[in-house]
Amino acid sequence: MNDHEKMFVDSFVIKAKQDRFRESLTASKRRQKLLSSFDHTSDLRFELAIKISPDRQRPAEIYSELMGKGAADKCYVISSNSNIDGKELELMSALEDVVGYGDGTFLSCIPGKLGYFESGDRGDRVIFEKK
Repeated sequence: MNDHEKMFVDSFVIKAKQDRFRESLTASKRRQKLLSSFDHTSDLRFELAIKISPDRQRPAEIYSELMGKGAADKCYVISSNSNIDGKELELMSALEDVVGYGDGTFLSCIPGKLGYFESGDRGDRVIFEKK
């Protein structure tokens, strides 16, 4: 488990599910099963989430918002989409791959401090920020 995943679990996953996330993220078969449920998860600390208004839910606007909060040009991806899961990508490119596609995905911009989450539920796009 890398720093992005560890800090994601410690900061943004509800306490009762943290052990399960830690164990599952480190085992490939269990990781797939956990992340397939990521599309409709309620295991995150949504009290730390800032909902993105519907008129600002395009990659460019989300990118601008994240950069304004201190994000770097690259992010780490935790996703039910196995093509991008576990990769470090350019933030704008990752947003273009994720926004509107219905895959449960967390883009870690600053480990444990800032990230973007999109679930499989239509319109559930939020920025997670822990100060």
